[in-house]
Amino acid sequence: MLSGIFNYDNPIWRFIGKFCDIMILNVLWLICCIPVVTVGAATTAVYYVTLKLVRDEEGPTIRSFFKSFKENFKQATVLWLIMLAVGALLGFDLYFFLFIYKRPEIEHRLLYDRNLQKTIAFFIFHRMFRNHYSKRCCCLVIFRKKIAL
Repeated sequence: MLSGIFNYDNPIWRFIGKFCDIMILNVLWLICCIPVVTVGAATTAVYYVTLKLVRDEEGPTIRSFFKSFKENFKQATVLWLIMLAVGALLGFDLYFFLFIYKRPEIEHRLLYDRNLQKTIAFFIFHRMFRNHYSKRCCCLVIFRKKIAL
């Protein structure tokens, strides 16, 4: 009875293994996001490794992360810089209307509209990074398909 507890194919040990892999991925993502420019490549690499974990195509987590990070650095960085520019524009827009252009009658309406725009932009870019799971970065192709819809 106790021999099954220490078997690595036990569901409990598989869960603990995947949980540790996810913790390692989180730490790698945080470290690779310290320079703000690399957030896109780090996010793409996290999604790549996470999808491999979900499909049970497990391999070395750290090696797969940095392999995907290196392969997709250019395309993911371009997308991240576009997303950063859109976020900065929306943030400045919100700052302008809340603190510079003060009109109490439209303040609540503008706050709602800006938050809705930020939410929509977040989900669009989130889907672009999430849909990347091949060896080559297809984020730009996905972005073109999303715009075509």
